[in-house]
Amino acid sequence: HKSQYQKGIDEINQSHVLIAHGENDEVVPLSRAKKGADILQDYGFNVSFISDPVAHKIGSKGVRALKEFFQ
Repeated sequence: HKSQYQKGIDEINQSHVLIAHGENDEVVPLSRAKKGADILQDYGFNVSFISDPVAHKIGSKGVRALKEFFQ
């Protein structure tokens, strides 16, 4: 039998996270978004990171990636 902790780790390892971020974001710097993605990967999440040359919004690449993410 797996412990509750191990079951949680297995679920994380199967989790896919999409981060879409604006390269010109003045609210949340791109470096902070990348660091967040790195931390999630360190914890075992499958992270897709998309950036677009926009400010604090989702750009066209992010919208396409979001659409694919939910299909």
